[in-house]
Amino acid sequence: MNMKAKRSALGALMLLATLLLGGGRLRAQDLAVFDAHGPVKSIQYESGWLFFPSRELTYQFDRRGRWLPAANSDYVTIRDRRRRVVRHGYADVSQDNTQFYYNRRGRVSWTFHVWPDDEGAFHVTNFYYDRRGDVSRMMQRRYRGHRFAQSEAHGVSKVSVRITKRDRHGNWTSRELFIDGSSSPFVEKRTITYWK
Repeated sequence: MNMKAKRSALGALMLLATLLLGGGRLRAQDLAVFDAHGPVKSIQYESGWLFFPSRELTYQFDRRGRWLPAANSDYVTIRDRRRRVVRHGYADVSQDNTQFYYNRRGRVSWTFHVWPDDEGAFHVTNFYYDRRGDVSRMMQRRYRGHRFAQSEAHGVSKVSVRITKRDRHGNWTSRELFIDGSSSPFVEKRTITYWK
């Protein structure tokens, strides 16, 4: 069988699998954005450091694991062909929005976040994982200027992460972030509810 025939057969097999599985019934991969897994219904952050604010905020998910938009939100969620969230924010990319980039294992490897200010501030955050699949380190570079290629980082934060509490599904519910080698951590806490 030549290469063209193999590709055609593989494509037909994938189409058949999609039809048999019901297409839209495939699980979304949105929980990777939140470093979570399982039948998550909601995640409520009591405190946050990166793209989650330092106030209470709850994110909702449907039974397939899709991130549901907040009521009265002007934000849009853009997905790639694999149904992963690749951008979340205002439709105008120069306004507040975050772009997500994934590694081969489907985990968020880095993000690009833009703030809506006159100086065109943005930051790039890289995520590093341990053997279990939890975020163990982060590096965040902050920039000023409207052109990424022409901007120099005006601040770099190196963060090590220590999970201090997990729920019965293995998701973290409390973790300590040691920013730039600080001995006093920033504590992130969240409450996760699950579909039954």
